[in-house]
Amino acid sequence: MAGLGPASRFSEGDWVRVREQGEIRATLDADDKLRGLKFMETQWLYCGGTYRIDRVVRRMLDDSKQMRTISHAVVLGGVTCDGPDGTAGCGRACALMFKDDWLEPAMPTRESVDSRVLPDQYARIRSALEILGTLGSDGRLGGMAPSRQMLELAGQRFRVARRRELLLPGDRPERMPQVWYILDGVRCDGAVLGSAGPCDRWCGLQWHESWLEFES
Repeated sequence: MAGLGPASRFSEGDWVRVREQGEIRATLDADDKLRGLKFMETQWLYCGGTYRIDRVVRRMLDDSKQMRTISHAVVLGGVTCDGPDGTAGCGRACALMFKDDWLEPAMPTRESVDSRVLPDQYARIRSALEILGTLGSDGRLGGMAPSRQMLELAGQRFRVARRRELLLPGDRPERMPQVWYILDGVRCDGAVLGSAGPCDRWCGLQWHESWLEFES
């Protein structure tokens, strides 16, 4: 099992500024990587912005289901693969990872708050009993299954961060809900992996619309 990589020089809650494109490009190799971590296309959209650090990343479960050591990296609040306006990416609102080299200390500004301006909408998570009652014999609804962490959030109220439809073109649309949601401030804490964790990837949790009670 992969160990923990060296921690970032920044701490959770610190404010940082994403360096300008020229400064970041100078750190990247021909594959747009720095010490194995790729600077994703969507990340360029955040250059020059100031954000608060949500999580220090030292280990993560990658897309091939292999645990991978990550060094000197963090994820930033509100900085996800779907871009500042929410129109890019696959719809899962995956947190983007930043090496320390791509960041500099900063003070929060008026523009530092999540810049994805959406009408404020709030939802309360339905009870665990109600959520479980929507599931089929396979423990899923429209191809989605609630995790233990999600059930433990029952009754809590959150701002709706994203309303998305379907997923990647390669997914099977007949198995996915037509509408699903990402809630602000609610991300996978890695507990679902049990003793195989932790995972610091900080993925967005996906909520079927029937698992939420929306406020007017």
